[in-house]
Amino acid sequence: MVVDTAASDADVGTYTGLYYIASQLAAVVGPTLNGLIVEWFGNDYNLIFVVTPLFFLFAILCMLQVTKGEAKTEQVIA
Repeated sequence: MVVDTAASDADVGTYTGLYYIASQLAAVVGPTLNGLIVEWFGNDYNLIFVVTPLFFLFAILCMLQVTKGEAKTEQVIA
């Protein structure tokens, strides 16, 4: 999807870097934010089972906005 989104071959590295920055940022911020929410609500760790699906739903809604980089059918040459 990153390769198909890039305007030119020169931009592929930039887009890949942005992808990795976003994924690493999510890996750091996600657990921290989840911990803060648990702490704000009186150390009720049952909230993890509510908060995590909400963020998952938010991620799905964001991915539904992606219009480029769709899977392409390959032609098989016999």
